[in-house]
Amino acid sequence: MRKHMRSALFVLTALGAPLSLTGCGKLVMAAKKSDIRIETNINEGVFLEPVGKAQMRAYVRVRNNTGQSLGVEQALRAELAAQGIRVVDDPKNATHTLEANILKMGRYAEEDAAALSLGYGAAIGAAAGGVLAASSGNYSNVPSYAIGGGAIGAAVGLGSFLVDSFIDDVYYNIIADVQIGERINAPGAKESVAYTAQSGSSTTRSGMYHRQLEWTLHRTRMMTTANQVNLKLEDAKEPLKQNLAKAIAGFL
Repeated sequence: MRKHMRSALFVLTALGAPLSLTGCGKLVMAAKKSDIRIETNINEGVFLEPVGKAQMRAYVRVRNNTGQSLGVEQALRAELAAQGIRVVDDPKNATHTLEANILKMGRYAEEDAAALSLGYGAAIGAAAGGVLAASSGNYSNVPSYAIGGGAIGAAVGLGSFLVDSFIDDVYYNIIADVQIGERINAPGAKESVAYTAQSGSSTTRSGMYHRQLEWTLHRTRMMTTANQVNLKLEDAKEPLKQNLAKAIAGFL
């Protein structure tokens, strides 16, 4: 990234091209975002009954619907082991379960914030409620006479155009639905389940039955975002994966 900044400044200096306020702002932004920044947000907080990590046995399952090779489950297993939590392959032997469904991995989109707020199970992309009009504020797209006229306007436009060519503020993110299970240590606990069944076009049956209650389930949606100037997808995948795994493991 610093190489791109040096190249941009060299070209601008060589041409003697002045910058608009937007161009200057982009150079300041590039300096501030030279290192990758990662953050994770959740739709709803999850609170579990306190249990010592040495007594925990976690069953882990991660489904990946992105079509990309991510390795989140392996990273999650490694994170749990590093915390002293034993990972088991059979949920019957587990005290807790951690299950995740990776819904998206890619460039941040305007509707992603809405998808996060709608929470577990909501469709990705359908939550946007329309496309938001956004202005880039890039004066290089405005005719030079609208900026100042003549050679000055053309020079300012050239400077901003060159900055825009070298500097791009990029966000990538992972969105995942997460379900955390706590085993209930009460052998007699039961739950009531209502059902409706239809046979053919006219017969409908409904009722209620009871079944033993084994797990308390908590559900939330998570979004981990990476931001850096000129960030590439392949450079974003590893830190996104590791930070998402650490955040999921943090529920236990």
